[in-house]
Amino acid sequence: MVFRESFANAAESQVQSYVPPAGGQLARRIDLGFGGPGSYYTDSAYNFAVDARFANLPHARTSAVIAFVMEGPGIQPLDDESWAFDNLGVVTTTLAVGADLSIRLDGSDAVLSWTSVPGSQYLVQSKDALSDPSWSDIPPTVVASGSTTEFRVAPGTNPKFFRLLSLP
Repeated sequence: MVFRESFANAAESQVQSYVPPAGGQLARRIDLGFGGPGSYYTDSAYNFAVDARFANLPHARTSAVIAFVMEGPGIQPLDDESWAFDNLGVVTTTLAVGADLSIRLDGSDAVLSWTSVPGSQYLVQSKDALSDPSWSDIPPTVVASGSTTEFRVAPGTNPKFFRLLSLP
């Protein structure tokens, strides 16, 4: 779940959990023409493009499902409200992160190397067997300083499988 907030447009006493970032609130409790003049329910408008929660969502599949759900106590039937999304856009970016992930030995250490995006954060994980149910983080999180990043792993007693995660 990326975002779960409440919105309230009628009265100051109503609780709204969403606090927009700077530049995110375009209008608040005013008549924008959706409910008709003099309606108890006024309108609000937000620019979610400036909310960092909607930026750089990690995704590693060939498709994604984005669901918008209106729920919760006090919600009125949607035919009694003016719910709207205007200028909704989804932008995808493909990065070649890890496309050339390689491992070499340097003494007794394993050195992982990959193509990276400067300033991006990466997490290396390992497990002893591919059948193990979960991966273990190998700290620290790596912040790339160039287009190629290396990460040194100290030797262990068991063979390891590694994977690389690009963090938001």
